[in-house]
This record gives sequence, C-alpha cells and structure tokens, in this order.
Amino acid sequence: MGNMGTLELNLSDVSGKPPVEPNCTIEIQRLDDTTMLRADRLQFPPSHTFSLPAFPQAQNLHCVITPSLYRIVQSEFFTLTDGQSKSETATVLRDPEKWRPRFTAWSALSTRFDAIKTVL
Repeated sequence: MGNMGTLELNLSDVSGKPPVEPNCTIEIQRLDDTTMLRADRLQFPPSHTFSLPAFPQAQNLHCVITPSLYRIVQSEFFTLTDGQSKSETATVLRDPEKWRPRFTAWSALSTRFDAIKTVL
C-alpha cells in the first residue's frame, strides 16, 4: 500500500525516564476527531510503531494517549509524508488517584526520631 508513513511513540515521565505503563490505549485522530487507528492494552516500555496514511490522505493528526496509571495526554498535531518516519515522545503525569505514596508509618519510625516526635 502506497502513501504511508510511520509514527514511533514513546512515553516519558517528568524526570525524562520511560514510565512503566501496563495498560495504555492509543488513538490517532484527525483534526475532526475521526479515529484513524486505535490500539488497546499496550505496555510501555518499549516504544510502539504505527503505520499511518500520509499526506494528502491524512493530515493534522494527533495521538490521544490514555494510560492506566497516568493522566490522559494528547500529542502535538503532525502530518506525515510518504515514507516518512516520525518519532514522538509524550510526557505523562501521574494520576494521583492511581498511586499510593510510600512512607514509614509514624509508629514505625526508629528511636532516632524520638526528639522530633516529641516536638511535633
């Protein structure tokens, strides 16, 4: 099939590292919200590659990335030309509802903290 391009999609967390995302949905949409491609249950890392129609069949595309542990994010708009490979990295932010902080319970603090516990 002619007139196709390739999009390689990576995810990055706020520290610039690849986040572990076990269940992500990717939708590649046109400007009018028509879905060109949908991929469910993807795991990151690794990156994923998608073959898409190129200009003039498709233009003003963007990715809607719906991770299970992070907030939904959309990529910038892009247009592929025939044979073009484009790499896109989307930065994802943690969804606070899906994460639990790790900390030592007050009662489990060692005796080194007795002085500050007394003050507090």
